[in-house]
Amino acid sequence: MSITCTLYEILAEEARLLEEKNPEQYYRLRRELQGDVPDEDEAYVGLLSLMRVMFLNLDMDSLFDPDAPEPGEENSREATPREICELGEAWHGLHYIVTGDDLPAHPPELLDFLQEGGDHWDWGEHGYRFYRPEEVHELSGILNAIPAILFKERFQPALMQEVHPKNWETEDLEWLVESFVSLRTFMQHCAENQSGLVITLK
Repeated sequence: MSITCTLYEILAEEARLLEEKNPEQYYRLRRELQGDVPDEDEAYVGLLSLMRVMFLNLDMDSLFDPDAPEPGEENSREATPREICELGEAWHGLHYIVTGDDLPAHPPELLDFLQEGGDHWDWGEHGYRFYRPEEVHELSGILNAIPAILFKERFQPALMQEVHPKNWETEDLEWLVESFVSLRTFMQHCAENQSGLVITLK
């Protein structure tokens, strides 16, 4: 089964609202990042499911505000400009190279970010994880310090049978290096802009 990884830049304010468990922010970001929001009835049921106990903390009066925007009106606003990094199936190989293990630590460490860690907000089968701007800044510094020799030392297809997608060939090293450079550039952009990060595997 193919599992791909996508990373999204989020604004510092968006990360703050996620950290505060703002239910509107959960839903708005999912709609903006994926563009796969169901119809109105399904969206309402899905929102209740997503929030679970947090729904009890919602301001019910605001849900019935006569001045609230009409359905679809809120969706029409312009999406926040953001950078996106599509790692595809390279994510697990990169995790293996930079950590030296196909599994994350328990509990996950910061460098396990492609596979596990961060703060979760669940929706559907895969869910999302997010990192705060200060964590992104630290991650960017770590990635920038990783030497090229590490790839030559750790990339051994015969020892990567448990690393997705599990069919590694010698020529895949170039693909992993190119993917790492793209990831490093993306993370540096986020760090320089004091942005947060959202990751999803699907």
